[in-house]
Amino acid sequence: MALVFMFASYGSHVGKDFCEQNGKYNCNYWKYITLDWFLSKPLCMYIGAVSIILLALVSPGFQWFLLTSPVVFMGKISYTFYLIHMLILDWAMKDTAEYLVESYENLS
Repeated sequence: MALVFMFASYGSHVGKDFCEQNGKYNCNYWKYITLDWFLSKPLCMYIGAVSIILLALVSPGFQWFLLTSPVVFMGKISYTFYLIHMLILDWAMKDTAEYLVESYENLS
């Protein structure tokens, strides 16, 4: 249970700068778990990553979850999505820019 807590807490750490810029968020929790901002955001992310790896190694329940069909399927296709995601984003941005330019020219 401690590994799940560490993953959820440190893996979702937003950082001191984010908390200072966005006053609407309650950052007291992250201030507490980072020992009054002593632990940096990259270190917290590292702790979160190591805890999820350890959880996968020692927890039979988590190992079972990782072996379910949907998770295995996502693992098989995730690298392909990683390789092509910028192509899709570039195409969408190019089409959006062209549409906005054409719309602006038609207004003139």
